[in-house]
Amino acid sequence: MPLVGIDSMLVNPMNAVLRSLSLAVLMVLSTTVPFGVSSLEQTIDASSTSSRSLACTGDICLNEALPNPNGYDNASWPGGEWIEIHNSGNTTVDVRDWYLTNKASKVLTFDLNSIVDYDAADATSWEIEPDEYMVIARNGLPSSVFYLANTNDIVSLFNSSGVQLDQATWTFTSSGAPSGTSLEQDSLSATGDWVATNGPTPGAINTGASTGGPTVYPSDLVINEVMSNPWPSNDNATWPGGEWIEIYNSGMTSMDLTGWSLEDAAGNALDFNANHLVGYSNDSNSTSIAPGDTRIIAVNGSGNSGVLNNGVETLSLFWPNGTKAQQITWTDTEAGFSLVESTSSQYWGYAAYPTPNASNPLDFSVIASTPSPIESAE
Repeated sequence: MPLVGIDSMLVNPMNAVLRSLSLAVLMVLSTTVPFGVSSLEQTIDASSTSSRSLACTGDICLNEALPNPNGYDNASWPGGEWIEIHNSGNTTVDVRDWYLTNKASKVLTFDLNSIVDYDAADATSWEIEPDEYMVIARNGLPSSVFYLANTNDIVSLFNSSGVQLDQATWTFTSSGAPSGTSLEQDSLSATGDWVATNGPTPGAINTGASTGGPTVYPSDLVINEVMSNPWPSNDNATWPGGEWIEIYNSGMTSMDLTGWSLEDAAGNALDFNANHLVGYSNDSNSTSIAPGDTRIIAVNGSGNSGVLNNGVETLSLFWPNGTKAQQITWTDTEAGFSLVESTSSQYWGYAAYPTPNASNPLDFSVIASTPSPIESAE
């Protein structure tokens, strides 16, 4: 027994020392572990913003997105941001109260405001049929409610029960996604970041990832004549001086010009609005163009030196949804001569004389060989 008592006396002090050392170690660890955990969380957060798209396995999937439209992000449809979904299944699906979320947990609900062509009296307007494409538009909502980020975003699709069906991500530099260019799933990686398309196709099959030249969806509305080198006025003079573009309705019905725009190679835009659409007024008919008619889009004092180049230049006409409708190019101009489509070259050439809001003149070669109605009488 005495020996046991001695052992206890020897062991207990040792245990006390060990306990003290253990507590000290725990205290040190308690101050260092949070840093390690925080670093790990930061690593996870950083990686979570890139390449986290889901390979959609259901019938209704995200198909296309326009996070950086021409014009305001929150413009009313057909302007502004939008997302497109596609039904690859065999049954019609009611998508009312489905919703999208972005990386900031903002929510865009599928309702009368966001479903394009929604009609409260037509149940089919909120249903997506087999192989149908449906556009969900931001349509004027403030960024406090919902937005699509230009640089990087994580957009998820949920049904009305809150079940996640698909997810799309994209990552771009600080300049963001290309203006007016939509995004789609990378054909090489269903789980990779989305890539730029050749051009927006809201409500229609995608054009595929951009591989080169422009994808154009022609319209009855066309560029008909261009004055990029006016004389004797300055390029940025107010109408009727300065640079101008004539558009022509080649179709059989009137067209609303609201939301249409022109853009040069440098990205300078001329919106069809009160600043540039000649004849614009508060009358809703002032934004309409009848079949066979022309309208003038004038630079009208914009900028310090006009918009259009006198040398090599490319001018594009855009639908209200940002899709390119036409693209023309010229390589040279003559002061005071307008440009028209050439019958012998892919590049536009100068006309015999400018004809704003009138029929274009005959080609030089035709004029030269056409007898003049004026003859010398003596």
